Amino acid sequence: AFGRSRSPHTPSHRQVGRVPGDGGVLLRRGRGGARAAERKLWRIAFASLDSTNARKLASDHELLKIFLVGSTTLQHEGEIASAVKQFASADGFLDKEAFGKLMQANSQDDTSALTMFQQMTAHSDEETIDCADARTQLLLFAQGRLGIGAEWEDALWDRVLDASLASADLQLNMESW
Repeated sequence: AFGRSRSPHTPSHRQVGRVPGDGGVLLRRGRGGARAAERKLWRIAFASLDSTNARKLASDHELLKIFLVGSTTLQHEGEIASAVKQFASADGFLDKEAFGKLMQANSQDDTSALTMFQQMTAHSDEETIDCADARTQLLLFAQGRLGIGAEWEDALWDRVLDASLASADLQLNMESW
């Protein structure tokens, strides 16, 4: 605690690994973990979008809409407007806190999907899975872990899975998954 000096080269967090192709950037597991890192990124994004330093963003801010499409599960103007309205103040603005809540409510966590892919390839020398196996696993993942589509008919699932895998090769790597 007090009186102890730390070498500038001593990491303050436990090193987890390197990001492939990162030019040396390390992933670290520290206080707050991934959620804290995510919140920090959202604060940086907010500051970038708030070019006038007004400390608020208008709900119809064009760059905000573009950012939300690229960074959240929100994809259509109607759902963006609805989500922004849910978190905006009465005067139609988002402050940093409201922006963070909007992002948290509409971000997706890929951890469980990536874990599932790793489990599917764990007992194989291959780092890919067959597209037919991916269809089955996506169905099980959606119904079991996400609780989506248990009541859907097979024809609807076929359309959903066909659309999801339309651009996939016969073999899927982790990025495609």
